[in-house]
Amino acid sequence: SIVSRDCPHVSSQEEPFFLVRCPVADTTSLEQSLSSVVGADALDGDNKYLCEKCPVGSQRVTADKRTSFRRLPPVLCLNAQRYVYNVMVGQRQKLNSYFEFPATLNMFIYTEKYLLGDRATANDGDHDATA
Repeated sequence: SIVSRDCPHVSSQEEPFFLVRCPVADTTSLEQSLSSVVGADALDGDNKYLCEKCPVGSQRVTADKRTSFRRLPPVLCLNAQRYVYNVMVGQRQKLNSYFEFPATLNMFIYTEKYLLGDRATANDGDHDATA
């Protein structure tokens, strides 16, 4: 989703998925990794978002771009990305650092409904966000 800070518009595109790539580098838990997946990137300065929904016509606005989950699949695979490319060696290296997996995972805090609040797209039939 792209959420404008300057106007009330939200632009989003739904893509089906069954796998989430969770970075392990610089995180110690699955929750931290998922938070980095749904973290917002600021679109400002020369990188402002072109809002085509504004009534004045297309205008550049400051916005936040983020990935979030609108609907969760019945089965969700989480792929821990334990390999990183080491530029010094010129090859992939496995990360062997500590990485914690919870017994229960509340996926609601990574959903569009939670992250965007009232600006989220309304949906019926969502899967339970706790896995």
